[in-house]
Amino acid sequence: MRSETALSRGVAVWGLTLGLACSPAVDRPPPPLPPAISASAAPEPARPPPAVSLEVALLDGEPARLAVQVTVPREILPPGTKLLELPFMGEPFREGDGFASFVKPAGGGEYTGQYRLEPGDTATDPALDVGYTVDLTHEAAGPRQGVDEVPFRTSVGWFLAGRAFIPTLKADGKLLDVRMRLTFPHDEVVDAFGALPGDGRVMNNRDLRDAFYVLGPVRQKALGAAGTTFQLTTGDVSSFFGLEALVRDTAGFAADQLGELSARPRLMAFHTRGTRGGGVVGYDTSLIGPEVPRQPSSPLGRITVHELLHQWSRSDTVWLSEGFTRYFELKALAALEAREAAISETEVLDWLGDEYDVHAMESQGKPLAELSGNAAYAGGAMLAYCLDVDLTRAGASLESVYAAARQKSPEPGASESEFRAALARYAELPARLDELLAQPEAFPLGECYRRDQIEPRTSTYRGLELRDLALEVLKITGFNVNDTLVERVAEGSRFAPGDSVLEVAGEPIRGMRQVPWALRNTTSGQRFKVRVRRGDGELELTLAFPKLDPSVRPVRPRVRAGKSLRKSGHSPIVRWVQGELR
Repeated sequence: MRSETALSRGVAVWGLTLGLACSPAVDRPPPPLPPAISASAAPEPARPPPAVSLEVALLDGEPARLAVQVTVPREILPPGTKLLELPFMGEPFREGDGFASFVKPAGGGEYTGQYRLEPGDTATDPALDVGYTVDLTHEAAGPRQGVDEVPFRTSVGWFLAGRAFIPTLKADGKLLDVRMRLTFPHDEVVDAFGALPGDGRVMNNRDLRDAFYVLGPVRQKALGAAGTTFQLTTGDVSSFFGLEALVRDTAGFAADQLGELSARPRLMAFHTRGTRGGGVVGYDTSLIGPEVPRQPSSPLGRITVHELLHQWSRSDTVWLSEGFTRYFELKALAALEAREAAISETEVLDWLGDEYDVHAMESQGKPLAELSGNAAYAGGAMLAYCLDVDLTRAGASLESVYAAARQKSPEPGASESEFRAALARYAELPARLDELLAQPEAFPLGECYRRDQIEPRTSTYRGLELRDLALEVLKITGFNVNDTLVERVAEGSRFAPGDSVLEVAGEPIRGMRQVPWALRNTTSGQRFKVRVRRGDGELELTLAFPKLDPSVRPVRPRVRAGKSLRKSGHSPIVRWVQGELR
């Protein structure tokens, strides 16, 4: 506004002077143009702020091995920096190794990522200019249980987590989240924003590192949902049919219940493989499976819903991050299934009984606060339900409390301290949370059912330890308790990798967690039948139950929701269904 005013005044003064100069009574040369409109040299373009340069090349033209060159400008570092570190995650993840095991210095040897800095001749000299290679032919580079932190080959190229080839930066031990320019000369690299520009993608180091990249000829489709854009990406299938509706509907439920997302685009990459899995890093989601999920309650459908909900629900604590997301997953699945067919409240509540079985098999008597893996998923889901019951009685809901906790850091979700602060509005519930987290024995799901005015069905049975179920009974060396997929088999097994278990001893199976219950009455030497899907067909296997030491068949409780649901109102676990049917 000030510049426009100055310009108008300059024009007015110049016009008045010019009028006097044209008067016959005054014989003088015209005055020079005033500064406001005088010709002047164009200002030099502003120099862009300094950024770390990370250039990626493909060794031998094949994305199996990357050559990376990192240049760090001295001016981005704190004055007097003596030690610069470029670390990769070194601790093991899943069944593989840390990313540091993929990385080698350009000159050979072991990668340490530590560099002592020498004073530069000028301030513009780079503080560091080093190269390293990332070897994706490493035996650990492939998905096992999940794909959020593991690079792997697709049918058309490579799927890369940024963490596999982009390091963090530390100056004298202090983490730096500085601007970085990622250049990938390969002409077919996409991320959530689309194809990488020729001059590179410039973002903060953390944003580039916490992203997924897909190399090769792929299809992308922008899907608007929940106020943002999901870039569906694949090189393996011709149609996203099924996945589109699942993403749109799940995101709609989550935004309605847990709050909106930012408008930043998010990559959702899908690749076909024999295994099923999913993962999320930063804003991006990855999925692998035999085919695009068609139904929400299918194994890959559930994985899709769970990983998508992590856009709203992630935390620094496993029981809160994974457990609450599992509970929200059950609510979303109930609502999605209700769109297609009638679903009873008892069916939905029985899904919590499945979580009870997983927790009983894997918790090993430890309190929930100390658990990880499937036991933390299952225990955290039951904890979420118990809190939801008490919050409903107080006139609130778990979603409203979680949405309030998200307000301070909307993405990726609420930290434990933020959730506790939001929960503190309800006088008795912080103590209730601590009580449930410290529970050393079987989780009190039956008590929570009763607080929900539901009489549980309880029973005991002779279970199986997971190791004995896998190696002695089924001779399957790789499976997940929440899935029916056979991943790896032992010598002499009647199963084959890729089989899906459909029925054991006459009982339908939704996950391997149900097999011990299905075999509860089977004794040593007794034969039982297992129905499996293999390829496009089904077959029936006849197995003999082995002779097992009684100690490996512990007596376990089993808790399910009874049919006598409360007559007025509904359990909070079906609240999302109610919202859909209103």
